[in-house]
Amino acid sequence: MNIQEKNAEDKFDLNFDYWVRLINLPFSIFGIIINIYHFWILSKKSLRDTPVFIIMMVICGSDLVQLVALLPNDAKYIVTVSVPGFCTDINPFFKSLLTLIHSFANGFTIFVSSWMAVLMAFFRSLSIKFAMSSFSEYFSKTSTAHKMATTVLSIGFFYNLLSFSYGIQQFV
Repeated sequence: MNIQEKNAEDKFDLNFDYWVRLINLPFSIFGIIINIYHFWILSKKSLRDTPVFIIMMVICGSDLVQLVALLPNDAKYIVTVSVPGFCTDINPFFKSLLTLIHSFANGFTIFVSSWMAVLMAFFRSLSIKFAMSSFSEYFSKTSTAHKMATTVLSIGFFYNLLSFSYGIQQFV
């Protein structure tokens, strides 16, 4: 269905969603370029030895995955709404699989980015507040950042997998 076949409220919703996604498309492309550059800077050898930059690299990678997953979804929506009678020649199974992968990647990356930012702020606050303490040294080790990143990635993956499979079971 295209925009002309809808009632007034649905037309407004579709137009609003269309224009937001149309504006979001160049921002996503810009964000991908900036995140690739940011990831390249963070992957330099001198920065890989600092826990904060390791955490920022995980956040950057997570944001990059989210933007890459968002871009084709927005582009497909814009083309589908703007071209009346547009039909994607895609297998429904493949289309459903891509939708599931997009939803999973989106939930996973939001979880990882959010928790890595919160934990980075929390551990930096603790290490500043208790600068002379022995656990402040523990927070400044790269192994701690690697353990934290691995833990958040694992918890995020399994949490999202469980919540995602529960959401799918509701529709079956």
